[in-house]
Amino acid sequence: MICLETNKSFLKKWLAHPLTRSSNIDDPHTIKLRKLIILEKSFLRHIYIEWYKSIVSDLPKKDGPILELGSGHSGLILLQGTPHTFSV
Repeated sequence: MICLETNKSFLKKWLAHPLTRSSNIDDPHTIKLRKLIILEKSFLRHIYIEWYKSIVSDLPKKDGPILELGSGHSGLILLQGTPHTFSV
């Protein structure tokens, strides 16, 4: 079991982006760093854009505001231009 935990820890550190490797997931600064990573990495940015376009296309066609919870900065970036949509 110790070997498995060591491998998981190694893999987690190896896969982590250098900007967030030592960041606390609950720290607001980490969210800002992830926004920067999304904007800098073309492939990752395109995945997020495709994902949010899919979500937006499935939204009900009603007038009035739509609130997205828990997306951090990614929603603020990727929902730009979607009418009456707010992200927190």
